[in-house]
Amino acid sequence: MKDLMFVCTGNTCRSPIAEGLAKHMLGNKKAIILSRGISVNLEAPANMNAVKAMDKKHISIKDHKSKRFNPKEITDDMLILTMTSRHETYLKYHYPMLEDKVHTLLSYVGMTGDVEDPFGLDQEVYDQCANQLETAISKLMEQFEA
Repeated sequence: MKDLMFVCTGNTCRSPIAEGLAKHMLGNKKAIILSRGISVNLEAPANMNAVKAMDKKHISIKDHKSKRFNPKEITDDMLILTMTSRHETYLKYHYPMLEDKVHTLLSYVGMTGDVEDPFGLDQEVYDQCANQLETAISKLMEQFEA
């Protein structure tokens, strides 16, 4: 099992959802699972709509605190999965030494497009985002088991 880091913009919606799902799906398998944001200046809790979307899946992210991406946290065996191609481009540009580790989540699992930011939208959009991430992370876990 690889270590995983999910990256989005503010680390309050998409990446904490992805982190929560991955930890839940991993069960008791050993791996480091993190989520980070590229534009985090102050620690903040997970967005309440993200928390509600995950509550519907019986997964709690209510204790999440946002953290800024820090390349010092990257392990030798870590895969960095971004929510959008813009996040991927940003990380590869600013941290070229990580180029081989950085991929968009959806392309890595054979899906197309980006995981769009639900921030500021209604609960239904957060629920759809959580469902999209659940599908993608299920595919990710299948890859690791194969």
